[in-house]
Amino acid sequence: MGMNSDFDTTIQRIRKHISRTETYNLIYQKKYNWNMLCVSLDTLEHTEEMIRYFRESDFPEDMRGKFLAIYGLLQALFVQQDALVNANAALELPEIKISTDFPDLHSIREIRNDVAGHPTNRGDRKKPERCTYIQLAREGLSKFSFKYVVWNNEIKMEMMDVDIMKNLDNQHEAVTKALNNISEALDGKFKEYIDAHRERKMIDIFAQYGYVREKLLSEPLDGSRSVWDASLFAVEEIIEKIKSELDQRYGSWEKFEPYTYTLREADELYLLLSTRETDLPEDIRYRLMRCAAESLCQRLDTLKEYSIETDNYFETYDDLFTSPIGEEPTEPIAVIIDEETICPGKE
Repeated sequence: MGMNSDFDTTIQRIRKHISRTETYNLIYQKKYNWNMLCVSLDTLEHTEEMIRYFRESDFPEDMRGKFLAIYGLLQALFVQQDALVNANAALELPEIKISTDFPDLHSIREIRNDVAGHPTNRGDRKKPERCTYIQLAREGLSKFSFKYVVWNNEIKMEMMDVDIMKNLDNQHEAVTKALNNISEALDGKFKEYIDAHRERKMIDIFAQYGYVREKLLSEPLDGSRSVWDASLFAVEEIIEKIKSELDQRYGSWEKFEPYTYTLREADELYLLLSTRETDLPEDIRYRLMRCAAESLCQRLDTLKEYSIETDNYFETYDDLFTSPIGEEPTEPIAVIIDEETICPGKE
């Protein structure tokens, strides 16, 4: 059970990484990478479930079931290796070379290619004299081992023995190790990302906001229009600084909720307040401006709260690299605004 737990825990940690807004935005810039990654992670889990089922279930007594079990198992092992390589490639990590990085996986791959991949014509088809032909032996076919015969064109025969459980153990160990390498690489990239933005505090954008807010709500009804205009200009600067900071951290402020809708509403209110031309009587116009100014300040108050949450997220994320899964600091609530995509979580 512990062996399965290692695999499941590592997959879960990788899913947590790609579910983060900043990681998702980076991968999703190349949608084919995102799609390949999500399908690869699902396939890794599906094939692992198949392998576990083989381990836990009774082996068929009927020869037809025995053949199906062996061919199916070998194909599951092969597909799982492909899913591992493609998940790694989708994340643009250093290439996994099965033949050199994981010799045990390569051996399993060769057995699959012999028995379930190309048994009727194995080798270079342009040079048929070098081809071999493989036959799965009926005798001794069991849950724990099987034999297969390799023939060549000179009718020379070689009998191959396969220890199934040893190969299953080798595959599990190698795949789990590779997934851990992926998880650690993502940890490293994410720590670099956090460190790159940690020192810039979004709350600093609101350093003068208290004064600006006071003037925006009291003017121009009670004072000078020039002071009110200056306050409105300061609000525009605050909004633009928030957008710029979100662009640096998340790729685009327009794809990071909860900020997105609040910023759009703030933009609309700012535009309304900065428009001077109107046919309304002055007293009505000023009342409308006061209502709009109050609404704008409410949006800015909300943006200030979001900024505090974002700062806290970046300040406390050192715990990510020492805490068990599920105990990380709370990430700011975020939803990507885009067309429907494959969900990074388990089906």
